[in-house]
Amino acid sequence: MIITHIKKTYVIFICLKDVFGKNLPIYTFNNICEQDHSLTLGDEATKVIVNAEGSRDDLSENMRSFLDSLIEKKATKEQTEAITQPANKKSRLK
Repeated sequence: MIITHIKKTYVIFICLKDVFGKNLPIYTFNNICEQDHSLTLGDEATKVIVNAEGSRDDLSENMRSFLDSLIEKKATKEQTEAITQPANKKSRLK
């Protein structure tokens, strides 16, 4: 049975530590049957775990900058500065 009435969803966890210990910057999981990996739910629900400590080799400059800001607890680039601005100032940023 394939579920078709559920819309594609993403659940994103942003972690400062590597919870799996594999040094990946991003872990992506989809719903599969643990007993038979050829069976999937087909619900298009994806869980993404962002690891701020992971390898940066294949990441864009923007993503590296974002992860740096998480670890350093301060914005380091214009892209990440917008995240830390109060809500009333964000509307002025483009």
